[in-house]
Amino acid sequence: MNEQVQYKNKTEVSDEIWERIKTLIQKKKLSQAELHRMCNLHGYKITQPEISKLISGTQHLNLYQLIAFSDVLGVSANHLIDEQLSFQKVQVTGSSFALDPDEDEFAGYLGSYHTIFKSTSPFDEKILHGRITFLPVDRAKLCGALLELDTGETDGEGKRVLKVYQGQLIISKKMGVAYCILVNEKIGEISMIAFRHRNFFVKQAECRMGLVLTVSAGEKKEPVTHRIFLSRKKQDKQSLKYLVPYLKQEADEILVAKQKFMKIVDEYKLNTYFSEFVQKNKGEEFYRIDEKDIRRINPHLTREEVTKIMSFIKNSSSGSFCHSLPDTQDGACFELVRYHSKLE
Repeated sequence: MNEQVQYKNKTEVSDEIWERIKTLIQKKKLSQAELHRMCNLHGYKITQPEISKLISGTQHLNLYQLIAFSDVLGVSANHLIDEQLSFQKVQVTGSSFALDPDEDEFAGYLGSYHTIFKSTSPFDEKILHGRITFLPVDRAKLCGALLELDTGETDGEGKRVLKVYQGQLIISKKMGVAYCILVNEKIGEISMIAFRHRNFFVKQAECRMGLVLTVSAGEKKEPVTHRIFLSRKKQDKQSLKYLVPYLKQEADEILVAKQKFMKIVDEYKLNTYFSEFVQKNKGEEFYRIDEKDIRRINPHLTREEVTKIMSFIKNSSSGSFCHSLPDTQDGACFELVRYHSKLE
């Protein structure tokens, strides 16, 4: 005899999720008017009477409201749906590390960020978008991390393929670095994001550039590093035009082929800035340029002008967005060690 399955109805599910949202609203001490204003600022058409009905229980939460509140409150919709998500806990001890989200070091970091980085596949030029959320996991006294990554691919039914990673944010007080360790158990991958830490006592962290250690996409899996940009605000196409070149992994000096450099100078009408520089480097096949060169050429340039000029140059540089570690490097090192062992 088959056991009877107890199904949850729509109202029960909606009410469970709304209780989690209501708890966050209370923690942030937001009034109905403030919540309504924040929804409008984030581009969601939710009225104050709607909020009032949700609070009083005369209306049940819908999908649009769930997405709006998750965005406004700075948490993942996945967390609101299932707060029992099992975050991987890293065993780190000692006073040098901040682990508890109630510690001062985490002030300004909690909430959601939009993420962008260039695909790690050597055959793919697309930019990948995602969302990372740092949130308190009260029962474990850790700062959970949830990354939802849009792969840019679709499945057989035409739905977007998302990769979800869970983990933890740890801050080193002595090194001034934040480490985000992320695990995707389904595909057996562990990744780590490291970025510079600073204390935010008054306002939230707006954006951060991080360095990622992961595995390259595609058929051939190799250890790879790349840069990732985290931002509270979703970047538009105009902003991405300038931001994406900064994802290249380069030193302070940028290596640019002469022909490409001259094309930038002509296209963006930068002759006034670089005419003397070009004359001095006539015999060079490549130019080595850093920010100090631009400031020396014209000390009156604004910070914004310098940043944009550097973006143009980085976009045409010979730098790479990803640095992989191919198996040939292991083989080469082995041969060197074996060769020198024979000489001893």
